[in-house]
Parts: sequence; C-alpha cells; structure tokens
Amino acid sequence: MRSPTHEEITRRAEELWQDYGRPSGRDEAIWLEAEQQISTHATLSESHSEHALAEQAATQRKEALAPQRASKSAPKPEPAETGKPLWNNPHSR
Repeated sequence: MRSPTHEEITRRAEELWQDYGRPSGRDEAIWLEAEQQISTHATLSESHSEHALAEQAATQRKEALAPQRASKSAPKPEPAETGKPLWNNPHSR
C-alpha cells in the first residue's frame, strides 16, 4: 500500500481547515484527519483497482476458453487442383 505524500496531506488538511472555518489551535487534529482520509481513500482505490483487474482477467479467461466461431468474413480455402500431384517425388515402397 502506498503512503500518502506530505503534499497530499497538506492539500487535504488545508481543505478541511477551510471547511471548518479556519479554526486556530486544531492544526494537529485536522492534519491527522486529513492523513486518515487520504490513507482510507488510497486503500479503497487500490482495492477497487485490484477488483477491476480480477474481473478483467476473469472475462479474458472466459473469452479464451469459449469456443471459437468461424468468421463470416474469413477467406475460404482454395480447393486443391485435381489430377496434379501434391509432391514431386514418386512413392517409395
């Protein structure tokens, strides 16, 4: 898990301080609250990312294991020319 940076905590603490009406004497409490909020948000984001990756992997696995259907736009193979040998060497016995 990634730790929040000093800049991230500073930005969030300033937002909280503004939201609380710029109180004096609550710097440490606001800083700790900002740090907690950012840590919780980072944990939830990581969890969400891991869940999304797991879902994507499951979908890819299903698609890989699903029977393959022939594409309608795929070119049809040319039939072999009749009466013409497939190799130049005669059969050996």
